[in-house]
Amino acid sequence: MKTAAADILCLNQWDINLVTGEITDNSQPGDGTPSTERIDPLGIRLIQLLAEHNGELVTKDTLMSALWPDTIVTEDALARCVSRVRKQLGDSSRHPRFIETLPKRGYRLIAEEVQWKVISDAPAVRPHSNTSAGKRMYLRGLVTLVLFVLVSVLLYTNHAPLSEPSPAMDELLAQADDYYHRINRQDNEMALELYQQAIAQQPDSALAMAGLANALVQRAIRLPVPDTKTAWRDMSLGQALADGRLFSQTTQDSLATAHALATKAVALAPDDPRSHKALGFVLSAQNHLQPALQRYQQALSLDPKAWDVLINMGELYELQGQPNTAISHYKQALKGMQRDNAGKAWRASTGALIGDKYLLQGNVSEAEIWYRHVLTFAPFDSAATKGLSQVLRQSGRTGEAERLCQTYRERVGRSAC
Repeated sequence: MKTAAADILCLNQWDINLVTGEITDNSQPGDGTPSTERIDPLGIRLIQLLAEHNGELVTKDTLMSALWPDTIVTEDALARCVSRVRKQLGDSSRHPRFIETLPKRGYRLIAEEVQWKVISDAPAVRPHSNTSAGKRMYLRGLVTLVLFVLVSVLLYTNHAPLSEPSPAMDELLAQADDYYHRINRQDNEMALELYQQAIAQQPDSALAMAGLANALVQRAIRLPVPDTKTAWRDMSLGQALADGRLFSQTTQDSLATAHALATKAVALAPDDPRSHKALGFVLSAQNHLQPALQRYQQALSLDPKAWDVLINMGELYELQGQPNTAISHYKQALKGMQRDNAGKAWRASTGALIGDKYLLQGNVSEAEIWYRHVLTFAPFDSAATKGLSQVLRQSGRTGEAERLCQTYRERVGRSAC
């Protein structure tokens, strides 16, 4: 039996089934069989919202609230959703025939023909028809819209079951995680984009929310500010707290977004250590060190081998004036990375960091051991080379220090000492 749930939206040559997502191009010549494709549910919802306000501005905030209820995403996610729909409709942002961008405000539908119909009925224009049939169709469509919104809200409350991750989603998140852990500005920006894509595809993905929160915090901590020469990779939480970069209004707003994402991730996946780790990372950047440590400890209780959590805890213990406890955590982290063949991008820097901490304490012999250990598996690591050259000079082995630095310059093409 046909119902109002079978509504078809006609935009110019396209017939769009709002239930199945199928779109049919009736303008294609040939054997009389029109070509059919499919738009994803977010795209269908976007089209429906714009059509409900045909010719009128629909703000970005309105669209994001409707498309991602109870989930925080950035405007980039909306822009990508619009771009996907445009591509499938054969539309262009420069010369739009369907969706027009109103810069900094939102979007509006500008199709020449906009009609709503039920599969069993003849087409009827909505919502401005004065006929009783038009009014009935308008009410049917309105009921369909209300039901859609209610179902969406129910799906994304904390009590709803999580969607099953797909292989494509797993691959997307794995790629985002890989970019995030490379610790440079370009890769972190790519991670941000991929995490947002993942949330757009699966709004209840706790892993995507935790990942996006982590990447936002990493950007806040490491992003260069005027008159700062410290490289992205060398910037630490302690330095970021000291130089005030984390306390600007823009950064505070970004961290508030990260906090909401991480909190939601914990609510969705309370037994996943990555959600607690993300919340701990946000809290540390907000200078709430003790609550951050508690979150890290919760993450560690769920996964005792979480090397990234151990590194972050070490940094917090340093900030709290417990250097030996910090070193112990760094050692556990490096041991875990080597044991599980994980964190390859972090191994050398963590080992060199341990050497730096011993050198700072005046324990030159222990520092030398750690710098040399790093150079056994990362022969031209700049931090370990620089640290070892300092140790050699302090212990009177200037010639050996010069040879070490010269070899680095010859092989790598720049100076480390």
